[in-house]
Amino acid sequence: MPNYEILAQLRGITGRIPLMGGDLHIQNFEYLTPESMDFNHAHSCHEIFFMLQGRVEILSSAGIFRLSKGDLLYISPNIYHCCRFAPNERYAYVTFDFDLGERRSSTLDSRRAQQFVDEEEVLVSRLLDKTTVLARDTCGCLVELRSICRSLSRGRTGEYTKIKNYLSNFFISAIQSLCKASVTEDFSEDYFSAVSNKAVRIRTYMISHCDQPLTVQSVSSALSYSPRHVQRIISDYYGISFSRMLTECRLNRIKWLLTHTDESLDYICEESGINSSASLYKLFKKNTGMSPTEYRKSMEKQVI
Repeated sequence: MPNYEILAQLRGITGRIPLMGGDLHIQNFEYLTPESMDFNHAHSCHEIFFMLQGRVEILSSAGIFRLSKGDLLYISPNIYHCCRFAPNERYAYVTFDFDLGERRSSTLDSRRAQQFVDEEEVLVSRLLDKTTVLARDTCGCLVELRSICRSLSRGRTGEYTKIKNYLSNFFISAIQSLCKASVTEDFSEDYFSAVSNKAVRIRTYMISHCDQPLTVQSVSSALSYSPRHVQRIISDYYGISFSRMLTECRLNRIKWLLTHTDESLDYICEESGINSSASLYKLFKKNTGMSPTEYRKSMEKQVI
């Protein structure tokens, strides 16, 4: 497992990071444990909590929130809060304090790029409309923190720039999880019409919908192609069959969830379109030579 204590090196970090539609102003990033002092306080900026280990209660003027490993909590400005924990409880969490600069007009001339700017705007506005939000990390916050740990452990010139990018990714991943919007809600024909490569359109659609019972007919209908056309495009461009592409899409989703979350196999089945944990086990073992549990453990060892 990574040595998260190295994150303490970032205490007090500030900086401005450009996003697609504005600037993210980092006010502080802090690694906190029982040895850290906490008291009832409020910030003039926004704050995100992310639990790495153990359990705590955040007492706030907006309510009491119980956090355990993998939980995220957003607290808006001027909400008084403090951390409470059991005397013998070992815990660790990070706080990310931020403000957002004035949203700027996009200078991007690509329709798809402009859509990404609009999506960021929607995500941010959804979060900032709330006083508090509690959610699970489903969009990769932990993987960004692990990347920061690797950068800090290397200590090479230029790593600070990487860390700023990882913090930006952490922020976006956090608000995706908090807003339950890891996939665009209107991820439909409007989006795919911006992709001229038909093979890429098909693959992208299958990746984003692999939790559904996809067939050649359903994909061709969604993209306004004929079933025969879909099969020929996949075969010509990728050199594989439709069924093999669907299997690869689901395997990649499973691998991502095993690596980046602590979710159960039943949850992963739902997210990857597999009927049962037994079917998932059989599929995964056949294609990787490992069980899902073995794969998860092997990826944990490779983190640092």
